[in-house]
Amino acid sequence: MKKNNMNKIITNIDKELNIDDDLYIEYSNSNKEIVINIKDNSNVVINIIKENTKDKVIYNIGKNASLIVNKLVIDNSDTIDINLKENSSVTYNYSSINYKDNEYKINVYHNDRNTNSRIVNHGVNVDNNNLDFIVNGIIYKDSINCICNQDNKIISMKDNHANIKPNLIIDNNEIEANHSAYIGTFKEDEMFYLMSRGINKKNCYKLLLKAFLLNNMQIESEKFVNIIDTLGGE
Repeated sequence: MKKNNMNKIITNIDKELNIDDDLYIEYSNSNKEIVINIKDNSNVVINIIKENTKDKVIYNIGKNASLIVNKLVIDNSDTIDINLKENSSVTYNYSSINYKDNEYKINVYHNDRNTNSRIVNHGVNVDNNNLDFIVNGIIYKDSINCICNQDNKIISMKDNHANIKPNLIIDNNEIEANHSAYIGTFKEDEMFYLMSRGINKKNCYKLLLKAFLLNNMQIESEKFVNIIDTLGGE
């Protein structure tokens, strides 16, 4: 993971934010609606660390703009709307640790041509709780030459409920769209490989969890890493 090297630090967003530069955002214990506008021709990275939230966040990405979101959360039930304009792109990396019942929903609207979205949702379900991912990629009739990709995975550590709904709602043939969904535990061959190197089962889980949750991220959270260190098999 890379160190945070952002130009601004924001600990609270009231209602609306207009940005054209990199941000580091950390806030928690909120329940609000937030609008984030990415200006035309801007390249923005937003890093978010938070817990126990149920926000509605709307990202409006301007023409020829790009947005990367790295989001680490604990017990999160946010709803996310992403609106893409012509020649814009979004990469949304979401990693969550869940102890409570949570429903996370993300809608990606390809409102114009030549738009690109890559959504990576990784969750760990720890206790006897419910975790649901609802992921909608929407491409309209006139939105040609679009790319819409989803990667959704939930690791269940106990006999709990998890559900992934990866929906592609497409009204255009001149596009590329893919989705994947996996719910389960780590693969036996991954565990076997690490244990054959002399690593015990619990530490294997820790290593796999860190790779699963943090591999795509460009941010660090000591609390998040410490929580991962408390998890694992016997």
